Amino acid sequence: MTWRFVAAMAVFINLCATLPHVEAAPRTGYILIDANSGKQLAAKSQNTAFIPASTMKLVTMLSALDLLGPDHRFETSLSVSGRINGSVLEGDLVLQGNGDVELDLNDLMRMGLALRELGIRKASGRLLIRDNAFLRVNEINADQPLDAPYNAGVGPLSLAFGRVTLRVHRNGSVYTNPELIERGPVWRIASSVNRARDIPVRDVGMHTALSLRRIASELGIELPMPQRGIPPAQMREIVTIQSKSLVDMI
Repeated sequence: MTWRFVAAMAVFINLCATLPHVEAAPRTGYILIDANSGKQLAAKSQNTAFIPASTMKLVTMLSALDLLGPDHRFETSLSVSGRINGSVLEGDLVLQGNGDVELDLNDLMRMGLALRELGIRKASGRLLIRDNAFLRVNEINADQPLDAPYNAGVGPLSLAFGRVTLRVHRNGSVYTNPELIERGPVWRIASSVNRARDIPVRDVGMHTALSLRRIASELGIELPMPQRGIPPAQMREIVTIQSKSLVDMI
């Protein structure tokens, strides 16, 4: 069974589940064409312009499978430079992302434990963020609501889909899991509503690095504040996190 067959079945099942609702809706349209013969199988308002909305995910899915292949895995790595003197790393740490949208706190814990296993309790150099593998933006669409969970920042280094869960203590104060350091309009809007909800992260790379720093602190490891910069020429990876295969992700 090829990935193209799986993808085609996913599109077909989605279409079959949607058609009854589409037929009943006043502002919808579609066209279904046999890919082999080019024959039009079904259509409704096929020449009318519509906002494509979430159906564009199908295009992204098929493009990713075609360009990267179904077995592609996204890697997130933690590397070090310099030497370890006692319990101090006399060099830099580099946290590099390459597009794993499912990176989570368990993965960052693995990185923290890898540092501890090396005997590192402090880093005297920099904690560098490398998230330049592709475009990095602070929001998907500026026309969408600031606090919409689906409108988070996007980048090569991202934690938990770029969202955090805001919760409310019994005393009325709010907190997030994982901890969100950045403060801005999103925080002011979300924290003014006295209920649990997901909120978007703007700088997803910085948020991921800060979350690693916090986890390291809980493990007794002191790391500097993260920053973006050029890493040293000589680095060695100490842990690499691999995502699921692309076809399993989809």
